[in-house]
Amino acid sequence: MGDSAFVSGSNNIETVFIFRRVEGMWVHSQNLTTANGGDSFGARIAVDDDILVVGAHADDRFGHLTGAIYVYTRTEGVWGQPQKLTASDASSFKKFGWSVSVSGDTIIVGGELLSTTPYIFTRMGANWRESQKLTVDNNKFGESVAIDGDVAIASRDLSSGKLFVFKRVGDIWQHTQWLPSPAADGPV
Repeated sequence: MGDSAFVSGSNNIETVFIFRRVEGMWVHSQNLTTANGGDSFGARIAVDDDILVVGAHADDRFGHLTGAIYVYTRTEGVWGQPQKLTASDASSFKKFGWSVSVSGDTIIVGGELLSTTPYIFTRMGANWRESQKLTVDNNKFGESVAIDGDVAIASRDLSSGKLFVFKRVGDIWQHTQWLPSPAADGPV
């Protein structure tokens, strides 16, 4: 386990509480919030080293429930001012930020149920930019996402039985296969 722990509340709390381990004891060190309120800030979080991604899938900046994510960078032990990111084609009910994952300089973001497909963001210097929208034919997926290095997986809701696997080749993410979801067969 590292020296930081992150706790996010339910949709009503909308705060990410950060704890640090100091001399073997956990101490509260910082709270992260957004001024918006009511946007489900913190319902989903992902951390990789000094990058923290916080989902806010009910953000209404571009229409009802369009969603957003906030990307924080830790400098000298403090999580600084976030960069707020939205989908390039933001529209109502996408719930962008419903699922988030980060690996190094790459973030994958999904939405709820069949409302969207996942988006890839990459860090260029100090800024993050949308680099690709992942698509497979006309499928809608991304309720759950994960990324590790050059491999990303996104699901249609797990009960449907499809996990979409992508591999980064150069700067492009390519769909390489789909896997049946273990959840589609019932409990293991």
